[in-house]
Formats: sequence, structure tokens, C-alpha cells
Amino acid sequence: MKGETSQPLPLFVVSHSMGGLINIMMANERPKEFINLLISPCLGFNPKDATPLKISGAKLLSWCWYHKQLPKISSSLISRDPAVAKDYDEDPLVFHGGPKVGFVVKMHNCIQAVLQAASSVEWPYFLLHGDADQICDVGGSRTFHNSAKSKDKTLKVYEGYYHELDKEPEEYAKVILDDMREWLSSRLNGTETGDGKPEADESDVKVEEQNAQEE
Repeated sequence: MKGETSQPLPLFVVSHSMGGLINIMMANERPKEFINLLISPCLGFNPKDATPLKISGAKLLSWCWYHKQLPKISSSLISRDPAVAKDYDEDPLVFHGGPKVGFVVKMHNCIQAVLQAASSVEWPYFLLHGDADQICDVGGSRTFHNSAKSKDKTLKVYEGYYHELDKEPEEYAKVILDDMREWLSSRLNGTETGDGKPEADESDVKVEEQNAQEE
């Protein structure tokens, strides 16, 4: 893509959930090629479901029953908007079964590897996560952000938001899209993004923000 233009344009990668985990692994291999926007990345499972005992049991089970199917994820955990959950349930392109135990163990191993390597991360990113996400635990995003050594990094945690941030009820989804637009525009314009405090807006959404900017 970069080779198709004579101007040195920045290349942004936008990813979500498991795609966010893959995005981080890719950025670690090619740290100077992308500016990364990570939406609810899978950096940890719901701690209520993925207890240490259950993880250990899954690892043992994967040796003899790799394709054992676990309970499916409820569509009600995707968004607070019932219409979004209904569309998900009725979408024929969505896999409606549960994940296989071998797949879950592989993902867990990748998450642990990413978190252990987080202290070597120096590439720029904007990470967004809802604190009511019961699919991908926000604690993993906080751990990753606190360990990363990037000089241009931002974490925003949105109070009450579920997993699909941009598919929350309209007034809440607008906050996400506005934040993404502002962050992307600031990179394209070569300007900095604030002073580490949440942006003032007219909504009642509470946002926890942490960022770092190279001076």
C-alpha cells in the first residue's frame, strides 16, 4: 500500500477483539510500519469465567479432547443495544456455537506472550476499552498499557461500555467515533492530542484516560 504513493503517508491499522491481539503481535514484528488503533483487544478473558482452575483444566483437556466445544458467548454481552444482539443472533455469517477448548488455550498462550513482551513495545497506539466488557477483560488492556514503553500511547476506558464500543446505543457510540476521529485527525495533521485528561464533551459518559506524548 505504501508503495502505491510517492508521498510518505502514515498507515493506520484498526482492529477489534481477537483482531486486536493479532494486531499487537503483528506490530511487535513490524514496529515501525503502522500506527495502531486497538478497540477492545483480547488481552484477557472474563476473570469470572477464566479462573486459574478452569484454565488449568482446559489445558489438560486440550491434550485429549482438543475439539471439545465450550459454552457459547451470549449475544447480550456484545452491546447494551438489544437490536445489535438480535442482529448478531440472526446473522447467518456469524458462528453461533461455542469456542473449542484447543482454540481457547491457544489464545490464552498468545495473550500471556503478548503481556510478557509488553515492556518492549515502543510503537504508537490508541487503545479503547469498556469497563463493563465481559468478553475481553479490561484489566489486560490496563496491564499492557502500563507496561508499554511507547512515547505516543493512549488508553481510554469508557464507563459502562460493553464489548462492541461502536455498536453501543447511538449516543454512546458517538463518543467512541468522535474520539477515534479526533485521534486519527491529530496524527494526520501532525498535532498532539491533549494533556492526558479526558476531553470535555456534552455527554454524561465517564472516561478514564491515560496517555503519553513524546515532547
